[in-house]
Amino acid sequence: MRILVFTTIVLLLSACSFTQKIKSGEQAYDLKRYDLAVSMLQDEYEGTGDRAKARKAYLLGQSYAILKEDREAARWYGTAVRAGYGNDADLALAKTLRRLERYDDAITLLTQLQSRLPGEPAVQRQLAMARQAAEWASRPRQDIQVTKESYNSGRADYGGVFINDEYLVFTSDRDEATGTDVYDWTGNKYSDLFVVHKDGSSPLPYDGLLNSKYNDGTPALTQDKEEMYFTRCFSDDPSAEAQFCRLMYSYKQEGLWTEPETIPFWEGSVSYGQPCLIENDSVLVFVAQREEGRGGYDLYYSVLDDGRWAEPYTMPASINTEGNEYFPTADGDTLYFSSDYLMGMGGLDIFKTYLRADGSWAPPQNLMPPINSGADDFHYLVDRSSPTPGRLMASGYLSSSRAGDTDDDIYKWRQYQPVADTMEVVTGDDDDPSSDLDVYLAGVVVTDVFAVADDPNSGKRGTAPVPQAYIKIGEEDGFTTDDAGRFLVKVSLDQLLELRASKRGFLNNLLQVDTRNLPVEEGQSTYTINVTIPLDQIFSGVEIVLDNIYYDFDKWDIRPDAEPALKTLVKILEDNPQIDIELGSHTDCRGLADYNGELSQKRAAAAVAYISAQGIAAGRLAAKGYGEDKPAVPCVCLSCSDDEHQANRRTTFKIVQ
Repeated sequence: MRILVFTTIVLLLSACSFTQKIKSGEQAYDLKRYDLAVSMLQDEYEGTGDRAKARKAYLLGQSYAILKEDREAARWYGTAVRAGYGNDADLALAKTLRRLERYDDAITLLTQLQSRLPGEPAVQRQLAMARQAAEWASRPRQDIQVTKESYNSGRADYGGVFINDEYLVFTSDRDEATGTDVYDWTGNKYSDLFVVHKDGSSPLPYDGLLNSKYNDGTPALTQDKEEMYFTRCFSDDPSAEAQFCRLMYSYKQEGLWTEPETIPFWEGSVSYGQPCLIENDSVLVFVAQREEGRGGYDLYYSVLDDGRWAEPYTMPASINTEGNEYFPTADGDTLYFSSDYLMGMGGLDIFKTYLRADGSWAPPQNLMPPINSGADDFHYLVDRSSPTPGRLMASGYLSSSRAGDTDDDIYKWRQYQPVADTMEVVTGDDDDPSSDLDVYLAGVVVTDVFAVADDPNSGKRGTAPVPQAYIKIGEEDGFTTDDAGRFLVKVSLDQLLELRASKRGFLNNLLQVDTRNLPVEEGQSTYTINVTIPLDQIFSGVEIVLDNIYYDFDKWDIRPDAEPALKTLVKILEDNPQIDIELGSHTDCRGLADYNGELSQKRAAAAVAYISAQGIAAGRLAAKGYGEDKPAVPCVCLSCSDDEHQANRRTTFKIVQ
């Protein structure tokens, strides 16, 4: 159940054949009996001629890769490369080297391959991913620790869901699983659901009705813990050679789980798996490979309509890729999932996204090392019920085949508040015995990431941390953030603190933090204030569009709805006395060119006058009316759409010093 196509670590979501007589290692490989294929191909390799050895070696590499024995896979791929198998072996070896976190070796191999195949997209993509992974691996987040749980079995242990505050249900094909049959794909038993206390005490099989002689796993529970969705792979015809995975449903009746039923929208020739509930249990997210998908396995969702699950829809292209997306999980409005195509460390990486106010999903964000590794990382859980003593901020679980393990294991992650080099900032009388409350300020400095690098008008895709940003609180000595852009300082109670963040190449930002009248409970000894400080990158000489700056037809007065954007610009100028700006105004192409030039100059001058009236020195401001000379969207005027005209009517600013 834990393996999916050629990516390893996931549920069985494809058809498997069981009854044919196997005559060769390649036939065993084609029938997805990889454990048997390894044995037969090794015997055949020793007894075959040189011309056939390259093919045998390549298939051995493929089989070991699917079984997640990456070191053996790399050895056999290397043999295939030396035997002249071809570019497929080189690419497969490079991917395996990335999984082993041998990024320098992967970069060397891919650079050589690039010289033979200039412009080949697959090579360019792998090379870019290897270089990015090498950079990320060199600076893992210091605020997160990841440790293996004690109850892992040496078989596949992965996934999980909390059935209450103390117990976790997970999937495993360990020896204690139901039945005596061996799954031909892996050579292990069929997977079952197991339950374990979060302290790691001995796991036990979860439930006799939910566990069967087939592959069962990856459960999802409703918020009240009374209904369960999970995956089971089987066929209604016991004699059928092909089995497909289905989403199953069970509910509690007098405290016991009922006989599971298949969710009605299942199609007989498509495998479904890895359910996840979001939006107060009204939306079911899952994995499938359907014709309307983008390629590989994609995430789909179904909406609960009058007690029944509607026909599924595919998640948007911002989430689904040409590769494979697996293991959706949720924490509040945040959706986590794994992908082997988005920019990552090597195998599957865990990403997060969230549903924005306009109904769109935010661009996925890689969780970075040490959450992600070169191997497969998936099924990310946040544990909201565990206490967070001291510097511990959050904890949870993830599944991974890292550390050279040949099977998946469950790991616990813990996130701590990072401690700044300067731990204590004194802003009041710390000797005052009237308060026993310790107040901490935990912050992170971030900057916007745009759809097109170095183009602030291309649309925001998310944020990234700003490492080594300089933080100054009041008149005290400053300090820098860590590599994840974070800091933790102790501050005084009952103060209004002025916090200043800066870094070369970025605009300064000032904000206030109020430690007065904190909502402290009786007996509470510590209180932490969390802040996020955005720093805007300086794009000197680049026009940046000011949103929501509109003018009435044929007028240049500043409308009330334009004031918030201009006030934001005023704050930037106040916080950054070292810069001057040019306010620019552009019109669309309709009307006479001379008139448009004059109108745009009046509009730019009106914006400058408004900012100057807020106390900004007029000498720091310049007004420039461009008329219709610099359209954002070049188009033939009579053929321009309303949206294109709107894009060309804009007010901008650029830093000129």
